[in-house]
Amino acid sequence: MEMLHAMLASFILSMLLGMERQISKKPVGFAPYVLVTTMSTALSFVAMQIFPSNPSFIISGIITGIGFLGAGALIKYHEKVFGFTTASMVWSMAVFGVLVAVADIGVVAISYLAIWVVICIDHVVEIKGFGRHMRSVRVEASTIGSHSGIKSVISSYQDSKEQGLEINFDRNIVEYKFFISTLVDMEEMVKKFSALKSIKKIEIS
Repeated sequence: MEMLHAMLASFILSMLLGMERQISKKPVGFAPYVLVTTMSTALSFVAMQIFPSNPSFIISGIITGIGFLGAGALIKYHEKVFGFTTASMVWSMAVFGVLVAVADIGVVAISYLAIWVVICIDHVVEIKGFGRHMRSVRVEASTIGSHSGIKSVISSYQDSKEQGLEINFDRNIVEYKFFISTLVDMEEMVKKFSALKSIKKIEIS
């Protein structure tokens, strides 16, 4: 009965986190979080029953195996790697599932609260557009006179941060560089820049 109660707790608690990830449209959604957490709890209990003197080698195998699963969430794009938060979350939920089986309720509660605190802080950082939540944009124009139009588009986004302006007289090119939040609709932004006649190239990384 204790095992059933622990699995039920894992299921419900991981379901809440999984739904948050699903609603936030993260790469890994509802099902993986629930399955990883609940099955980690179940396997930890089984390990303690079959090998009561030393269940650690099975439990450590769970953590190592889930580490490889989380690595599958990593995406490399333009020499940059994305998905570390998702990979860390998957691994953390496996650890949480083990804790539900082997730790006391205080450790379980603090661990679960810590995961939610990190998620909330990450949301704030994402909304504000700090660090990895910023995209670098490079706009190439053929005339210096396009400055006001480009500035107008950039300033229309509250969280944009200008990086610099470069003028290449040999190529007759003006480059505008700035950072912008990942929450911005990039397609809409590209359309605004494309509407300016002098725009030659737009790069987003």
